[in-house]
Amino acid sequence: MSNPEHSPFEPIKPPAASRAYIVDNVATYQQQIANAMAAIMIGGFNIIGYFMGSINLVRFFSFLGNTQFKVLASIASIVLILVTTVSLWYIDERNPQTDVVIRAERKRNVKRLKELGIDNPTTIGGLIVSLYKQTSHSVTRLSSQVWLVCMAEFFAWIGYFPMLFYTTTYVGDLYKYEFFQARLPSLPPLTQEELQSLQEAATRRGAMALLMHSITSFGLDLLLPLLVKPFIKESLATHEASVLTSSRAEQYISKFRDKYFPWFTVKNSWILSHVLFIVCMFATFFIRSSTSAIVLFAFLGLTWGNALWAPFVLISEEVSRIKEVKSRIHKQYNEDSTGHDGTLTVNPVVAERFQNYEHEAGIILGIHNFFVAAPQVISSLFSSFLFHLLSKDTQDGAVYDSSLGWVFRFGGVATFGALWFSLKLKTDRELVAEEEEVFTSSV
Repeated sequence: MSNPEHSPFEPIKPPAASRAYIVDNVATYQQQIANAMAAIMIGGFNIIGYFMGSINLVRFFSFLGNTQFKVLASIASIVLILVTTVSLWYIDERNPQTDVVIRAERKRNVKRLKELGIDNPTTIGGLIVSLYKQTSHSVTRLSSQVWLVCMAEFFAWIGYFPMLFYTTTYVGDLYKYEFFQARLPSLPPLTQEELQSLQEAATRRGAMALLMHSITSFGLDLLLPLLVKPFIKESLATHEASVLTSSRAEQYISKFRDKYFPWFTVKNSWILSHVLFIVCMFATFFIRSSTSAIVLFAFLGLTWGNALWAPFVLISEEVSRIKEVKSRIHKQYNEDSTGHDGTLTVNPVVAERFQNYEHEAGIILGIHNFFVAAPQVISSLFSSFLFHLLSKDTQDGAVYDSSLGWVFRFGGVATFGALWFSLKLKTDRELVAEEEEVFTSSV
């Protein structure tokens, strides 16, 4: 079995709430680095988790449980409680009582709910119906950028599911196949103890693939913030722009990035990760040893590193951008209503489009979680069908079973959909041009 962290039925509230916390409290120009830090934390603690799982935790922490899993789960819960408490204690959110955008959005939401026939439900059934109507209505209000990210995630996760769940099994089966291929046919059959020892060795071989996968993912997440060009508009305040290049090291990194990787944006990074994933999945046609499989999954760590970072950056930047535009619209309307002579006028048609965009981080990330969880169910069902159709009845691994390879290739085919939708994402320049349509100079 692979890392249980990636189960489609895992508790999604902590990671979803954490991502929403980033979106709500970080400025647009800092979304890349904030989400990169989140990905780095995930990758780093994955490595720590694999290491802790390989040692006898019961020996050192018997007071937390009498099995390896109980102790590991207890430690993970304690760490989660501690880091969440620190975050909640030190970070201040926007005040919903005074924030102009929040108050205006609440008034619009009340109006929308009344249009949907939802008026302060008091029963559990009414709350469920209300939740369904609000969510389905919010899906129709997603900006095109967020919608494209969600669709790309849907197809990508059909491919990610086999990679995350069947890595250990795939590498372990190849290891056992290698063992029997090198074993002389004249030797007697393995005893039950020898078969058990072989299975344990195969599992450790699969765990090595997971470890290499996590290390490359972690390394990529360390490099991505340095290599990827941040989303900075020309209209960015001077103080905010200076924050990004305040030190000599940051100035050097910025010059290096502009010189050698001017094309390397979040969008292009994600596109390349899809291409790499597709190539690796079809490379399973040529994989016949556990060593080559470990190398393959090490390369797939680059794709997973992007999966932990790129879609969240794209969504976070878009949500933050929409909030900023709405705030500017409300500010401009207030100036106009008080008779203040401003230098900008609002295009009402384009402004209305932005006003209708959903920008609540919790709602959007909840919808995004659906586009992540649903394809895992689809992939699981289709994988079961392929196993039933193609798997060979072998107990000890002496005969090569190609069914897992075909499951991976199916994931590669599905990822073509993710590649298509990620190619349709708007560039930073196009997003800035879209914002400029909202405001026109009155001079």
